Amino acid sequence: MLKTFYGFLIFLVSCLAYAEEGGAADVATPTVDPIVVVLFGVVFFGGIAYFAWLVWRNEQKRKAEEGNP
Repeated sequence: MLKTFYGFLIFLVSCLAYAEEGGAADVATPTVDPIVVVLFGVVFFGGIAYFAWLVWRNEQKRKAEEGNP
């Protein structure tokens, strides 16, 4: 337990070493093209829908096989 505490303490000290005064306010925020966001959403939610459809289809096949011995 003590090793974990000291490891965490060293981590915090190293984070403080990299911290700058007001560093977050000076950094420019990167911009993202809206088409990338839309494309990501289509691919992400399309993949989820496709997976759900595959699970539903396999469940229907399994039920049909159980019903016909």
